[in-house]
Amino acid sequence: MARKRLSREERKADTRERLLASALVVFAREGFEGASVEEIAEEAGFSTGAVYSAFGGKQELFFALLDRCLDEERRELGEIFGREEPLEARISAVGRWKPGPLESEEQWRVLATEFWLHAVRDPRARSLLAERQRRQRAAAARLLEGTYRERGLRPPVEAGLLADAVIGMQIGMAMRAIVDPEAVPDGSYARVLDVLLGTSGASGGHPPGVGEEKIS
Repeated sequence: MARKRLSREERKADTRERLLASALVVFAREGFEGASVEEIAEEAGFSTGAVYSAFGGKQELFFALLDRCLDEERRELGEIFGREEPLEARISAVGRWKPGPLESEEQWRVLATEFWLHAVRDPRARSLLAERQRRQRAAAARLLEGTYRERGLRPPVEAGLLADAVIGMQIGMAMRAIVDPEAVPDGSYARVLDVLLGTSGASGGHPPGVGEEKIS
């Protein structure tokens, strides 16, 4: 049976997907700085011209991967928080959730940190990364606001600030665990998130010092 010929747009989309898959392999193996456009193109079976035509370069290729990762993050966390189950169960699920498109969170955190260092030194990359961090923060703030709202409460601080704390804690704990896994036992993130959201079962409610304002 003859294969259906792809349209020009379908071929372009297929090329992009193959290059993204190749970039993921090469970035995981070589790191962002160590990876080359030539190596990414060769892994996918294309010329370097295909990378520049589809993405513009290595940095743009990484941002395309990051955008896909953040889209998946919003979808997956939205699905978890939208479940019809007790909040404590949803928080536990968030604690088990692992971000990133690579085989291990450790690989993704190391790669993302390397790219962060690259972006700090490149004004355009820094601006583009900051834009994505703002979107991530806004998405997390909406989820947190909704979590409090369903309980008839307001967050103890503005939702954006709470989102910064939750995101920063997740990243910080993951990075510490890379160096010293025993310092961050399984379930640590969920336990602290439980306290931040005022659902800690150990205290029968929110812990002392964490005020929750009722919505009148």
